[in-house]
Amino acid sequence: MKLWISITSGIPTPIYQQIVDQIGSAIARGELAMGDKMPAVRKLASEITVNPNTVAKAYAILEKSGIIVTRKGSGTYIADSAVSHVDPIALNAITERLDNLIAQGINLGLSQQQMQTIMEMRLAQFQKNNKDNHHE
Repeated sequence: MKLWISITSGIPTPIYQQIVDQIGSAIARGELAMGDKMPAVRKLASEITVNPNTVAKAYAILEKSGIIVTRKGSGTYIADSAVSHVDPIALNAITERLDNLIAQGINLGLSQQQMQTIMEMRLAQFQKNNKDNHHE
């Protein structure tokens, strides 16, 4: 499988995060599906001309997030996703909206950590509100 990952240097987003984001977007668009085999770290690093440690870091983040899974002796695959039952078109629309919000946050000068904190707080509030509404 050939991934079309485009690395842009000279922007604030680290290369490993660009890889993570583009793989996530490819999944959201349905270009990568559950069970698809990912290229080996060295192979992908060679294809996009980055240090293999950079790809390894991106894969580690994706694995920790449950997006990919590594099977000893077999390779790395797109994991059975919690969102696999979601319509890929709807998921892509959400991804595009999130991308716009992230761009707005960057334009405001927010750091990645600040944006993650805001998102976590909003999700927690939303879950609390939903829980409260179901108990009334």
